[in-house]
Amino acid sequence: MKPSTVNKRINKLSLSVLCSALFSISPASYASSTQAPTLKQEVGQMLMVGLYGTKISADSPIVKEMSEYDIGGIILFDHQDDKTRNIADPKQLKQLTSDLQTYARQTELPPLLIGIDQEGGMISNLKEKKGFRFFSDLSEQQLGTMNFPPYTQYQAYTQGELMNEEGVNLDFAPVVDLNINPDNPAIGKYQRSFGKDVPLVVKMARAEIDGYHKAGIMCTLKHFPGLGSASSNTDFNSVDVTKTWSPKELEPYQQLINIPDPCQFIMVTHLINKKLDKTGQLASLSKPIVTGLLRNKIGFKGLIITDDMDAKAIENKYDMRVAVQKAVLAGNDIILVGGVMGNDPYNIAKTAYTAIYDLAKSSPEARKLVDADYQKIISVKRDHFHQTKKHQNIKS
Repeated sequence: MKPSTVNKRINKLSLSVLCSALFSISPASYASSTQAPTLKQEVGQMLMVGLYGTKISADSPIVKEMSEYDIGGIILFDHQDDKTRNIADPKQLKQLTSDLQTYARQTELPPLLIGIDQEGGMISNLKEKKGFRFFSDLSEQQLGTMNFPPYTQYQAYTQGELMNEEGVNLDFAPVVDLNINPDNPAIGKYQRSFGKDVPLVVKMARAEIDGYHKAGIMCTLKHFPGLGSASSNTDFNSVDVTKTWSPKELEPYQQLINIPDPCQFIMVTHLINKKLDKTGQLASLSKPIVTGLLRNKIGFKGLIITDDMDAKAIENKYDMRVAVQKAVLAGNDIILVGGVMGNDPYNIAKTAYTAIYDLAKSSPEARKLVDADYQKIISVKRDHFHQTKKHQNIKS
């Protein structure tokens, strides 16, 4: 599509419908102002978990988890080990997300956060070969090279509209890592960065955020505090960026959290950065980085979510239970346990739940954190699912 055409279509944005009827869940499902939530409810909402399979029933493990642990969020993956995991085609995905929300409603839970990685390019869970169709699916590197924000906004909008139709409400994008090391096996290799210059990354990420939000999709800045200079991947190895990281990698976050209608989430990754935490603690488990830097110094007021705790960078150093408790004490609001690196997603979900529950029972400090996390999560959900907030559609 020509840039002029894109501009014309973006200029035709108009107010449309309210949030889908799928999410018209009774306000009684939320924390009542007259009745304090239970610890079970609070802990469960802090978890975003994975599942096996492309369809569910009342007997499925994930449905039992919802009842047993009051799960707050689900992450879906299109494949694992070269086999379909959760996403086979549009019709199947729409049925799966609808069933997940139905079982959550029947369990009297707030609506689920249902998230995917849909960055564009090689990191796309909604693939054309599986029948998903949208305007374009360029990588962030390709979009950065093009350097035309209206196109980036429109790609994000059309992908967001598709996600919305399929019952997905959260995208783990945009990536705002600077492409400092083009050979980076986690970022550069997969063309996941808009570029190496802060102004370009901020400009393109802002366009992408606008597109997602116009489509009614929540979004996530990642990977805090900056993974672009790494020489290995936290999914498979320990990663230390102390010698290669620079403070400019924080600038996209500092600027993008202050735009109107910023991303609701920031994801903290599992790298080591002794410039930010002299002890060498993983960023996701570091109170100086999560609370001291991101929450207090930079001033992010949204939800902080860990990168997937089922990563070798975690497993190489910690037992899962210990790591989850450290992540909570560090200041993360949501603990992500997808289960794609060989660990059963149901087992690690149970481990994460009991770790947080036991910590909150034994530590007044942790209980206060859990209380605060729950309130922030419910506030974001209420804003997204229940306010009379309209999003804009693009007319054909």
